Amino acid sequence: MKVQGSVNPDAIWVKEGKNGIVTVLLRKNVTTTTNEYGDIIYEYDEVEVQLADRANLIDYIQNNFDLIFNEGLAKEGLPPEPTIEERISALENALLNLI
Repeated sequence: MKVQGSVNPDAIWVKEGKNGIVTVLLRKNVTTTTNEYGDIIYEYDEVEVQLADRANLIDYIQNNFDLIFNEGLAKEGLPPEPTIEERISALENALLNLI
Protein backbone atom coordinates (compact mmCIF):
# COMPACT_ATOMS: atom_id res chain seq x y z
CA MET A 1 0.00 0.00 0.00
CA LYS A 2 1.21 3.53 -0.75
CA VAL A 3 1.77 5.57 2.41
CA GLN A 4 2.69 9.19 3.10
CA GLY A 5 4.34 10.63 6.18
CA SER A 6 6.40 13.54 7.41
CA VAL A 7 9.18 11.32 8.82
CA ASN A 8 11.69 9.41 6.72
CA PRO A 9 10.68 5.81 7.49
CA ASP A 10 12.94 2.95 8.48
CA ALA A 11 12.82 0.07 6.01
CA ILE A 12 12.01 -2.36 8.85
CA TRP A 13 9.96 -1.70 11.95
CA VAL A 14 9.24 -4.56 14.35
CA LYS A 15 6.29 -4.06 16.67
CA GLU A 16 5.93 -5.96 19.90
CA GLY A 17 4.21 -9.27 19.52
CA LYS A 18 2.71 -12.01 21.60
CA ASN A 19 2.68 -15.79 21.58
CA GLY A 20 5.93 -15.82 19.59
CA ILE A 21 4.52 -13.77 16.68
CA VAL A 22 5.68 -10.23 15.87
CA THR A 23 4.15 -7.69 13.52
CA VAL A 24 6.61 -6.16 11.09
CA LEU A 25 6.18 -3.13 8.84
CA LEU A 26 8.33 -3.23 5.71
CA ARG A 27 8.85 -0.13 3.59
CA LYS A 28 10.57 0.51 0.29
CA ASN A 29 10.55 2.82 -2.75
CA VAL A 30 10.79 5.93 -0.57
CA THR A 31 10.46 9.20 -2.49
CA THR A 32 10.18 12.77 -1.28
CA THR A 33 7.82 15.51 -2.35
CA THR A 34 6.88 18.88 -0.94
CA ASN A 35 3.36 19.80 0.11
CA GLU A 36 1.69 23.18 -0.40
CA TYR A 37 3.23 24.47 2.86
CA GLY A 38 6.78 23.59 1.81
CA ASP A 39 7.01 20.58 4.15
CA ILE A 40 8.87 17.48 2.95
CA ILE A 41 6.54 14.51 2.56
CA TYR A 42 7.83 10.96 2.23
CA GLU A 43 5.88 8.54 0.04
CA TYR A 44 6.62 4.83 0.14
CA ASP A 45 5.26 1.33 -0.30
CA GLU A 46 4.46 -0.37 2.99
CA VAL A 47 3.26 -3.83 3.94
CA GLU A 48 2.49 -5.35 7.32
CA VAL A 49 3.38 -8.98 7.95
CA GLN A 50 3.35 -11.31 10.91
CA LEU A 51 6.47 -13.39 11.49
CA ALA A 52 7.60 -15.90 14.06
CA ASP A 53 9.89 -14.19 16.54
CA ARG A 54 13.38 -15.62 16.38
CA ALA A 55 16.96 -14.92 17.23
CA ASN A 56 18.52 -12.51 14.72
CA LEU A 57 15.08 -11.48 13.43
CA ILE A 58 16.37 -8.29 11.79
CA ASP A 59 19.11 -10.21 9.97
CA TYR A 60 16.53 -12.73 8.75
CA ILE A 61 14.28 -9.93 7.47
CA GLN A 62 17.17 -8.09 5.79
CA ASN A 63 18.34 -11.27 4.06
CA ASN A 64 14.81 -12.07 2.84
CA PHE A 65 13.39 -8.55 2.51
CA ASP A 66 12.06 -8.77 -1.07
CA LEU A 67 10.54 -12.22 -0.52
CA ILE A 68 8.79 -11.17 2.70
CA PHE A 69 7.67 -7.85 1.17
CA ASN A 70 6.17 -9.62 -1.86
CA GLU A 71 4.39 -12.14 0.38
CA GLY A 72 2.94 -9.20 2.31
CA LEU A 73 1.77 -7.59 -0.94
CA ALA A 74 0.11 -10.83 -2.02
CA LYS A 75 -1.84 -10.99 1.27
CA GLU A 76 -3.07 -7.37 1.14
CA GLY A 77 -6.82 -7.19 0.96
CA LEU A 78 -7.29 -10.75 2.19
CA PRO A 79 -9.09 -11.30 5.48
CA PRO A 80 -6.67 -11.65 8.40
CA GLU A 81 -5.69 -15.12 9.51
CA PRO A 82 -7.55 -16.30 12.60
CA THR A 83 -5.87 -15.76 15.96
CA ILE A 84 -4.78 -18.66 18.13
CA GLU A 85 -7.82 -18.05 20.33
CA GLU A 86 -10.16 -18.16 17.32
CA ARG A 87 -8.55 -21.35 16.07
CA ILE A 88 -8.86 -23.05 19.47
CA SER A 89 -12.49 -21.97 19.74
CA ALA A 90 -13.24 -23.38 16.28
CA LEU A 91 -11.60 -26.69 17.22
CA GLU A 92 -13.54 -26.87 20.48
CA ASN A 93 -16.81 -26.21 18.65
CA ALA A 94 -16.00 -28.86 16.05
CA LEU A 95 -15.24 -31.38 18.79
CA LEU A 96 -18.47 -30.56 20.60
CA ASN A 97 -20.40 -31.15 17.39
CA LEU A 98 -18.88 -34.63 17.15
CA ILE A 99 -20.14 -35.60 20.59
